Amino acid sequence: MSSFVETRIERIVKSKFQAGAFVNYSNRQISRVYPKGQRMDSSNYDPMPMWNAGSQIVALNYQTGGEGGGANRPQLSAIEWLSLIERLSLFQRSICTKTPL
Repeated sequence: MSSFVETRIERIVKSKFQAGAFVNYSNRQISRVYPKGQRMDSSNYDPMPMWNAGSQIVALNYQTGGEGGGANRPQLSAIEWLSLIERLSLFQRSICTKTPL
């Protein structure tokens, strides 16, 4: 797992070449984005660009709702969650047995 500060990923997302490289990187490696240290008021950044670029974990501040707080709430129905869990289970098994999906 690799961790990145939000400002670094924001720069990567703005560059088309680097954004494509980061998406490829995120296909092989788990990436985590965390808020920059200067957020003294516990505000949040928009997590969507980070998720769209392939980051699997985007840390948010929960002291305040902020701009991106609502995006982190579940948006899937129970059936969609079960489908996601099933796909993740298949993915995990393919990694463990090293066979393609």
